[in-house]
Amino acid sequence: MKKCIVISPQVIIPPTDGGKNSMYNHLISLAKISNISLVMGNNDDNNVNKYLNDYLNNIKKIFVFERVNKKIKKINYLKKCLEIIKWFFSFKPRQAQTIESKKNKNIVTKYIIENNIDHIILETPFAFEYLDYNILINKDIEIILIQHNVEYLFRKDCLDKYGIFSWWEVYLTKQYEKNVLKKSNRVVTISPKDKEILKNVFSINNIEYLPTPFKENKNKWIGNDSNYILFSGSLEFYPNYHGIKWFIKEIFYEFIKEYPNIKLKITGKVNKKIKKELSTYNNIEFTGFVSDKDLEELLLNCNYMVIPIIKGSGIKIKLLEALSMGIPTIVTEHCYEGMPFDKLKYDDPYLVAKNEKDFISKMRLIINNNDEKLKISNNAKLFFEDIYGKNNNWANKLLGEC
Repeated sequence: MKKCIVISPQVIIPPTDGGKNSMYNHLISLAKISNISLVMGNNDDNNVNKYLNDYLNNIKKIFVFERVNKKIKKINYLKKCLEIIKWFFSFKPRQAQTIESKKNKNIVTKYIIENNIDHIILETPFAFEYLDYNILINKDIEIILIQHNVEYLFRKDCLDKYGIFSWWEVYLTKQYEKNVLKKSNRVVTISPKDKEILKNVFSINNIEYLPTPFKENKNKWIGNDSNYILFSGSLEFYPNYHGIKWFIKEIFYEFIKEYPNIKLKITGKVNKKIKKELSTYNNIEFTGFVSDKDLEELLLNCNYMVIPIIKGSGIKIKLLEALSMGIPTIVTEHCYEGMPFDKLKYDDPYLVAKNEKDFISKMRLIINNNDEKLKISNNAKLFFEDIYGKNNNWANKLLGEC
């Protein structure tokens, strides 16, 4: 069996959000066909060790490195200023700077060489911080970079409101991303749109798109006549907050004038400030962070799901989750671009709204038409099984074995 080391700039267990879920699914797929070691960085959770046996008992060796630079929110004003100055003159994006450590880099590089690793798999460009490239360049080891987003565009979307500091961070991210892309033997995207952007912007040819593996949920949506629609995702993640705020203000506010008994339930973390802001609108219910069992129940019993994301790149794991359960879902064109379907090959596995009016029109269509909802539900399951299901062979394709 091939020997692989997967390097993530964040702790991926428990897989509580889309990015962690995607990385965890990659890891489990690879563990079925290769000997896997794992590096996780940026740890600030004292309880992480208790999750290792539950989620990672089939991994050969696990390194968990602590966060190197403290979170800005958790330090006093003076230290905050010093941390910002340190970041500004580091000439590295913040996500790389928070894990930058010569000691950790040496530990990982030494392990790779001593254990004759065949493939290094970087989950995002920032994982490159754990490699001493000048040493590894002379070794017969393949570096595979997995791009979950176009990182500099993602940072731009999230940080625009911060002015000059956002410009500098976006610039640093773009330069860093370019450097890692050029030094990787192969680049794999989880979105076809991201592949084209990276190929054109950075002039790289060693890039391919592989649909990400995702464990199918055997339970199927049953919420035909439910009185709530659902958005699943933490509002502490800016693209989620931005999208749901737009949806509530421009779409849901108008929709409930016709359907006053329908609620919008929002799952996931939400801070007090955002909750207070969005609670000024009627028919909004925040469930907060819920257990896997409770989340599944909410998903299976909703009338339908909405994914009104209009910023960010990559794919939306929440859409994969909906497809795997056959949940009727309405998404934006932006969301569709990350996970498109061939309209000549597949009947609509989800509905795509072009604008606010079209979103409301599609919401009316399926809330009044159970046959249409059931049709979309069946299409969703078929599409998921064909593209992302058990015959995905993602790990074999990643390692060039099929």
